[in-house]
Amino acid sequence: MELERSMQHDVVISFAMELMSSDLSTYMHYKSGRCKRHARRWMAQIALGIESLHEMGIMHRDIKAENILVDSRENVRIADFGLAHMENKSLHRWGEYASEFSGTLQCMAPEMLRNKGVPPHRMKRYGMAVDWWALGCLLFELESWGQGLFASEEEVHGYISWTRRRCRLTQIYPKFEGLAPDVVSLLEGLLRISPSLRYSIQDLERHEYFRRRKGYVIDRRVMTDH
Repeated sequence: MELERSMQHDVVISFAMELMSSDLSTYMHYKSGRCKRHARRWMAQIALGIESLHEMGIMHRDIKAENILVDSRENVRIADFGLAHMENKSLHRWGEYASEFSGTLQCMAPEMLRNKGVPPHRMKRYGMAVDWWALGCLLFELESWGQGLFASEEEVHGYISWTRRRCRLTQIYPKFEGLAPDVVSLLEGLLRISPSLRYSIQDLERHEYFRRRKGYVIDRRVMTDH
């Protein structure tokens, strides 16, 4: 969100920013129908926001419904950078920048989750693909009327195990059954176990999920409200 102004009085500093209507988690609870209708547009806006952060050298590491704010025009903004990792240059798709165990378990990518309980000197580094995994978790929630994909760490590990042992590429993860084919395709791309194979903005730009009559919803050259 843009900073409108700042004010200081004695030892208190206040920041004035645009007033948001709500967060996406609240919308899902009280206005699930609207979330379903706006899902593609919101996903496009969040994806473009994630890509902009990566270009600025910022890995958010906690993309989830509670950290997505909805403004008065029902556009969304990424918020809460308390767990973000920052570099002094743009993030590279193949780069590994951090090793801290940080974020929300239900939205945490496998490469970050594997560092849980590991001594600092043995933690493995990860990169910006953790944000795209979290976007996949959010996509499922938007397209499933507010139902979370993973309710616990055990369910994340269960998905990882299922993915590794599935015998056919056409086999669909049980929780994806009933979703539209383009939604399933995008989920499978964003939730790939290997970070190097996981979808990023280049894959999303021409994905069928974002197709509309006159082109695609995602366009990095311009961001529209519709």
